[in-house]
Amino acid sequence: MPDRQPAGARFLPQTVDVVAVSKRFGSAAALDDIGLHVDPGTFLVLLGPSGSGKTTLVRCIAGIEHVGSGAIAIGGRTVAGPKVHVAPEHRALAMVFQDYALWPHMTVRRNVAFALRRLALARAEADRRADTMLERVGLGRLGHRYPNELSGGEQQRVALARALVAGLGLLLFDEPLSNLDADLREQLRLEIATLTRESGATSIYITHDQSEAFALADQIGVLREGRLVQIGTPEAIYRDPRSSFVARFTGVAGELVASDPRLEAHGRASVVLAHGGMRRVEVAAPAGVPGGQVAVYIRPSGARLQPPGTGHLAATVRDVAFCGRGYEHAVDLPGGSRLTRLFDERRFARGSNVGIVLDPRGCVLLPAEPLPAEPLPAEPLPAEPLPAEPLVVTGRGA
Repeated sequence: MPDRQPAGARFLPQTVDVVAVSKRFGSAAALDDIGLHVDPGTFLVLLGPSGSGKTTLVRCIAGIEHVGSGAIAIGGRTVAGPKVHVAPEHRALAMVFQDYALWPHMTVRRNVAFALRRLALARAEADRRADTMLERVGLGRLGHRYPNELSGGEQQRVALARALVAGLGLLLFDEPLSNLDADLREQLRLEIATLTRESGATSIYITHDQSEAFALADQIGVLREGRLVQIGTPEAIYRDPRSSFVARFTGVAGELVASDPRLEAHGRASVVLAHGGMRRVEVAAPAGVPGGQVAVYIRPSGARLQPPGTGHLAATVRDVAFCGRGYEHAVDLPGGSRLTRLFDERRFARGSNVGIVLDPRGCVLLPAEPLPAEPLPAEPLPAEPLPAEPLVVTGRGA
């Protein structure tokens, strides 16, 4: 019998369990033994560069891709495994794509009401619910228009309204903001955070933008080359990165070779920095003192500019940029190292000599790792292929 869900009702948020999932495309491993548990109502952000496997993982959860091995369960029900593949439309989830995936021949109202088709509602009731959701995303007066008559931000709001209207327990987001300009990204990010949390749904959101991840997430999972390398709260990921990759990808001003590390107290160590003379500097070492070659990874908040002749390091200002609330500086250290994005309310002139004071809370000791051959992406990445039709899954499951 069709589900005649009363207006305004919500389905319960779903747990998501990913157990030892791997996926290959030819000889390339897109996912490599991924294990993940998402509690009901959690907003999980999967963060990683292009090719890290984040989109493939979400598409496997959605049912767009088949897993190679392992299993996926939603709400305790196995939906993917060696002999199981539940179709996307029976997984009780909705997905918001990077490229909106709206039906071009349908009005905005009909696009949103399309997500209610399996509830067997009268058209007037479906339209009423669609109009109510359009009001919530600020598009109440545009229900009669077609997608090509809307801006990119408006189209993404329609896609968000369509995902939310059926009150499903799991929402998936595939880099929904990367096609929008900076102002719209910030505005829509806030709307996504507010509306999805009001819905009570479990949310899994993928992005390559670390500032977006920190702003949205209850939990962040960092992926690299198909592996989940760290998962935790935004604070834990930022303050306690477990590898140089995680530190770099979540934002560092620079990194300095260190020597003679000594454990000073729980979570603290002292080192001698290259270019810093023989003076010892205290840094954070949450995982203890690593063996082998080590480096200090410096967050932008972990270094402050001072007059020359003071601080832990001597440097020369290479560049300075006004950023509204103050100035961001790039400085060169003797020997060729550089620190960037160092904030100060004062402007230090290009070419001037300065001192650098390090804050141990923003400097983390980790095993040294060579820089990648290519820089980590800082610009929006190209969209991965979408399914043949928009994925708007509205059933409660088979």
